[in-house]
Amino acid sequence: MGGTSGSGGIGSSDTSAGFVVPPDGGICAQSTPWERCSPCSTALQNCWEGTKCTPWANDGTDRWNATQCVPLDPSARPAGAPCTVEGYVASGFDNCDRTSMCWHIDPQTLQGVCVPFCSVDPEMPCPEGRACLVLFDSVVTVCTASCDPFLQGCAYGDACRLLDLRYGFVCAPASDTATEPGDPCDAGGTCAPGLSCVSKGLVPGCTDPAGCCVPFCDTTAPDADAACDAVFATPGATCVPLFAPGNGPPGQTHVGQCRLPA
Repeated sequence: MGGTSGSGGIGSSDTSAGFVVPPDGGICAQSTPWERCSPCSTALQNCWEGTKCTPWANDGTDRWNATQCVPLDPSARPAGAPCTVEGYVASGFDNCDRTSMCWHIDPQTLQGVCVPFCSVDPEMPCPEGRACLVLFDSVVTVCTASCDPFLQGCAYGDACRLLDLRYGFVCAPASDTATEPGDPCDAGGTCAPGLSCVSKGLVPGCTDPAGCCVPFCDTTAPDADAACDAVFATPGATCVPLFAPGNGPPGQTHVGQCRLPA
């Protein structure tokens, strides 16, 4: 699972030596085992035999910002299995198989669980019961668990969040900065579990340019509008559906937000 730094190596910023991105999405050419194509595709897995395409942080931080080809671990594990990352959280070196990456990583132990990459199929990018989580400018696209925003139930460190209306609610990294309805959204535009960030003009009394946090609501509840109106000091909020009629992921079409109508 290890790598070496140096000219043309995985630790190097030089991506020109021997690798090109094929216009047809084919296999990346190989010149030496430690050089990589830039960028490769986690959905296409267009790295050479014995390696996989995976996200990593090329600046040594824990924020994935690029993809690279890395050697497969000899005992590579499938999606759902426990895993370990080498070096640092976003190094890209893990012991998951070609179809997955290590996720839900404990920064102290560097242990997590293998989760599958999203496929190229826009209609069904993930197996049933999972949804495509797209993060870090689309560098990370993994099939995380679908979830219920009212029940939460995600793994430690995650919250049930809505990042993309196409995929509905998924377990994604949580924020605990903005914790109450009406609080300004934090620097990342996120709110605590059970809340979501909307534009300031849609939240009673909100003046923060980044917007404010509002709670989710059940559009089928008979008292949904009254309950939403009571959330904020300034009246006017109702339970506004998130999804257009006939749209939305299965089991999530009844979810709304307590906010002002657009």
